[in-house]
Amino acid sequence: MKMIFRSAHILTTRATKQLLHNRLTAAMSTTAIQTASSSANHSSAALLVAAATASLAIATTTTHNHCQVPCGIFDDPAMVSEVKQAATTIRKAMVQSDSLWANQGRNEKGIQSMNQIVRWITTKEEHCDKIIHIMADYCLCQRVKPESFASKDEYLQALEVHHKVMQAAMKAKQTMDVADVDALDHALADLAKMYT
Repeated sequence: MKMIFRSAHILTTRATKQLLHNRLTAAMSTTAIQTASSSANHSSAALLVAAATASLAIATTTTHNHCQVPCGIFDDPAMVSEVKQAATTIRKAMVQSDSLWANQGRNEKGIQSMNQIVRWITTKEEHCDKIIHIMADYCLCQRVKPESFASKDEYLQALEVHHKVMQAAMKAKQTMDVADVDALDHALADLAKMYT
């Protein structure tokens, strides 16, 4: 099945405002801010609030995929290539972490190996998140719409394909088993058929 896409829809301003409100509320309720504000040093509390607000602004302006203006400019083959590259990185992170872990007793740089394992795992998690966000923000929000398909069955099949990719990425995030990346690669192969 090949999808035929129409123009994207604008996200509601209300949803965006709610997201910003939720993030600011979470940032303001951290223990550090509560501790600083209850102490006599109110300037420390103000500094922490400013830092939380700045990090919130940075976090809310960072994008991992296409805009939602809607500009109508999409590069589906580039998106497929990007998620496949992320899956390759996930696989390498698992293999490298496993190798470093297996050789840890024979390696004189024990703490350095542990540091590198942590970095590989962090990279793996970031790339799993990247795939999940692209599926949600680029594909499901902008490309997979009921009116883009000939029938409701085709639409539901497209939703299922995207959901399988998201689940496989989540599973790869939870484990260090290369079989989970195999499942992700299989799900991405099914997805690619829709976009190329």
